[in-house]
Amino acid sequence: MPDTPSSADPRFMGANFGPTVPASTAINPDAPDLASAGASDAPPVATQGAFASPAKPGSLFRSVISALGLALSQGVQAGLTAPRNAQGPAVAAETAQQAPQKAFETRMANQKALTTADMDKLTIASTQLKLHQLHMITNQMEENQQNAVYDKGRDTLDKFVESGKVDILAEGDMGAVQAEFNRRQADASKQGQGLLPLQILPSLGTTGKNPKYSLVMVGKEKITDNWDETWGAKDLGYSEEDFKAAGVASFKFHASAGMDQQKALQLRATQYLNWASKAEAAMSAWKRGQATIGSREKESKANRDLRWGIAKLTDERQRTIARMRQAQSLGDKELFQALQERSRHIDKLAGIENTARGLTGWMDIGGRTQAAIKRENEAIASTDDRIAKLSGGPKVSSGSSQPESKGVATPDIVNNWSVKHGITDPKKVVEGMKKEGYTFPQKPKPQGP
Repeated sequence: MPDTPSSADPRFMGANFGPTVPASTAINPDAPDLASAGASDAPPVATQGAFASPAKPGSLFRSVISALGLALSQGVQAGLTAPRNAQGPAVAAETAQQAPQKAFETRMANQKALTTADMDKLTIASTQLKLHQLHMITNQMEENQQNAVYDKGRDTLDKFVESGKVDILAEGDMGAVQAEFNRRQADASKQGQGLLPLQILPSLGTTGKNPKYSLVMVGKEKITDNWDETWGAKDLGYSEEDFKAAGVASFKFHASAGMDQQKALQLRATQYLNWASKAEAAMSAWKRGQATIGSREKESKANRDLRWGIAKLTDERQRTIARMRQAQSLGDKELFQALQERSRHIDKLAGIENTARGLTGWMDIGGRTQAAIKRENEAIASTDDRIAKLSGGPKVSSGSSQPESKGVATPDIVNNWSVKHGITDPKKVVEGMKKEGYTFPQKPKPQGP
């Protein structure tokens, strides 16, 4: 083994690399960059001496010194580990020559291992985030959709449990499981274990109506079979007809056999979240459109009913006025007053309905207005009973069971009676007039030959 060069060897002095530097101004590789320092802060020797410091700490000078120091260290190590025999120097020389390459390979291996660990942490964290986002989005859905998404998550856990490659660590409501998740992650961080591959999934044997959750440890074991699913209407709690009407498509999920469980679960969580959120947005837009169409149809029907109701009330009013004129021409004051009262109630009812519908549009009218409409309808019905009694029953004279004779029913009297009582059937007109005391001339019988 050659002797190790001493620090006093002139080959390692500043004379080989530049002018000789006094000992008091020896270069310190760790000294700050004097070229970038201010004029007032720079030491006089750095700017006035024959040898100035390098421009940057990572300069050629520092690199050479570092390389020499590393080579010296590797040479010493090779000499110490070489066998104590005749081949020792040759082995030491070869070891020293290969040391830089081995050091480089070691650094690259460590960097690759670090990168793989970081990627595993990223996979775990991404899965946790996607499942949390799915849970938050599901809370905004209607009950049927919440139950469907919950059941789908429970089926995912069931698939992993069947393979026997996951561990269920805790079970309970979401708050309790989330607290246990946080505690375990905090303990792992204190012990330097990093991020644990823990996930929160719906518990086995439960439903969305009575939800419970499980804290699951998902390892890096490989899935042995292809994981294939087709997500459709039932997985979001909708009917196939509504899904088709909204233009929402199903989705085929696939994870190949041989993929590790963590990556497979991350892929499934990411794709299901994307599909479910887009499908739910499309269904919500479709439901809003259907509600708008339904409101328009309801409004149209209400408007048609309103117009028809007003038309009927207008017809009733005109008929009542016609009968008022007949009663006035016959001198029947009591009947005229009853018909006049009926006309007033009809006008009031028309005004209430017209005003209420105009203010509320297609919406249902309020309870007070409905009560007012009911009162007017009852008043009209009561008036109709009174009119029927005044116009339909015969006037009977005191002490007699026979109606008072009113004479012969001429065509004009028959016509007026028919209009007054609203009866157009000839047989009923004759019967009614006879009950009131009218007589009809008999037709002469035809003479025989």
